[in-house]
Amino acid sequence: MLAMNEALVLAALRQQELTDAAESLNVRLQKEIDERIQAEVALRASETRLRNLNADLERRVLEGSRELGRNNLIDAIESLDHGLVLYDHEDRLVLFNQHLYDQYPLANGHFAIGQTFEQIFRVLVDCGAVTVPPGESAQQFIADSVARHKRADGTVAEVVQPDGRVLHVTEHRSKSQGFVSIARDVTKQLKLAEQARESQKMEAIGRLTGGLAHDLNNYLAVVLGNLDLLAEQPNVDATARKLIDGAIAGTLRGGELIRSLLAFSRRQPLAPRVIDVGQHVAEVTNLVKRTIGENIVVDLRVADDLWPVTIDAAQLDSCVINLANNAHDAMPAGGRLSIALSNVSLRDETSTEEGASLRDHVQIEFADTGTGMGEAVLARAFEPFFTTKGPGHGTGLGLSMVHGFVHQSGGFLRVDSTPGAGTIVRLYLPRTVDAGVDQVNSPKVEALPGGHERILLVEDHEEMCAVVAAQLGSLGYATVAVDNGEAALALLDEQAGSFDLVFSDIVMPGRIDGLELARRARERWPDLRVLLTSGFAGSVVRAEYKKAPGVLRKPYRKADLARAVRGVLDGAQPKARK
Repeated sequence: MLAMNEALVLAALRQQELTDAAESLNVRLQKEIDERIQAEVALRASETRLRNLNADLERRVLEGSRELGRNNLIDAIESLDHGLVLYDHEDRLVLFNQHLYDQYPLANGHFAIGQTFEQIFRVLVDCGAVTVPPGESAQQFIADSVARHKRADGTVAEVVQPDGRVLHVTEHRSKSQGFVSIARDVTKQLKLAEQARESQKMEAIGRLTGGLAHDLNNYLAVVLGNLDLLAEQPNVDATARKLIDGAIAGTLRGGELIRSLLAFSRRQPLAPRVIDVGQHVAEVTNLVKRTIGENIVVDLRVADDLWPVTIDAAQLDSCVINLANNAHDAMPAGGRLSIALSNVSLRDETSTEEGASLRDHVQIEFADTGTGMGEAVLARAFEPFFTTKGPGHGTGLGLSMVHGFVHQSGGFLRVDSTPGAGTIVRLYLPRTVDAGVDQVNSPKVEALPGGHERILLVEDHEEMCAVVAAQLGSLGYATVAVDNGEAALALLDEQAGSFDLVFSDIVMPGRIDGLELARRARERWPDLRVLLTSGFAGSVVRAEYKKAPGVLRKPYRKADLARAVRGVLDGAQPKARK
């Protein structure tokens, strides 16, 4: 009985232990379940916050990208060197860059967002930012501009600014059916294009004058040579000699005209030297006073201590005479021609550099009280062969030659003219620094130098060849003539060492011209002297001969020929004769 009770007690205790263990396990399980539920709730809350953060971040990134894109777009528009204007589909101003104000400085502050093109354009016309073309009313000009804007077909509209700048404006339709207007400043491009056209025109005229000059100078040389030979005849009386002198003077003036044409077309180099411009112009002005007519008063004012310049004195003479003749023709009823020389410092207009420093120039001003020129005539004043004078009065080359001479001398010129009030032409010649004025002495009258040497004359022009042979013969020289370079070389080979001098024209038909003949002759016979001549001693002369004393320019006097031949021969080393 006792044993059974003990067993019951033990069973009860064991049951209690199991119950307590079960309760403890339930508590732990419930706690773990609660903790997992809490973790899941926290996770869901965290995921929600993460989604919200991602959405916010995406929104901010998108907004930043849009702002960055807008800023980049604005930066790109502002970086354009053209004026850009955007209008919406209702033709209201949406956007424009600040460069537009550089092109329309008078319009600064007049562009307002939301205004229509017509409103803005009227303001531009009213404030003077856009100039109404001459002969057109403001209302019609505005109406035509608005109509062109509405078409927006890319047509170029040329807008001339009050300061002379030229804008090309084009307008196009945008994808949103708005308008895009682009304004380009084409002033420099138009100026360069005009310079290119002038260069091509000068090149064409240069080819024309260069081709004619050689033949013309040959004919003048024939006339001049025969006149010199005629003047030496013993039976020439005073009356005939006066006529001969007049013909010689006219022939020389014809040669000067051809040289001026070649210099104008840049086919012949100038012969610059340092001169006192004031003294030189004063001497020419005295000649002008005697020839321009009694009904025109000529005044000359020369500033003290005028700077020296380096120019071709003969071309300056032609320049003064041409301008004086133009003034004379502009004052048929008389008037006043004022010539003033002074020192000035200003920017060289031939320089393309922005902000170029000032340069010293000598200014020569020609002011007349004549009929003047309108804008249309003034714009073409320097065109070759352009003239407003009637038939038989003027060639249209006067101002062109002046223009060519001044620019070839490194200077520039300006012309101001008003119909009925006269014309002012100002020449600007660059100052020569640290150079003494070249002194030119009058040639002395002396006997012409001659000799007994043997000369090979190479000249393809039959009349010219006959005249030169006669002149050389009258100077005592023995002359053999051929008409081309190949024949000259063959004769030199055949009679090696028998000639003292080769006198050859430069421009000749065949493969061997005068320059090639000189080169081959000097290579094969180093002691042989060579004298070249040409009526076109410009760009056809290679560099090694351009400054050589052995080039005689046609037309020349017998005295020039005598001195040139003697000078080349005397410069030679004595050589053995076979």
